[in-house]
Amino acid sequence: MLNYRTVSGLLLLCVVILPLSFQWATASDGQWWRPFVIWALLIYAVYLQQRHSRRGRDDSE
Repeated sequence: MLNYRTVSGLLLLCVVILPLSFQWATASDGQWWRPFVIWALLIYAVYLQQRHSRRGRDDSE
């Protein structure tokens, strides 16, 4: 089953983080790894949220 709250949160974060990551990646004086760290943290946060929501459903059954 599709979790609309997770998808909408991910889309909202993508709208905010994607332009920043393009700006950071194209800046000549910035660190090139910064967008990758942000994306990794975002993916990890979604993973934790998804894991937490599945655990809550499993406990109720």
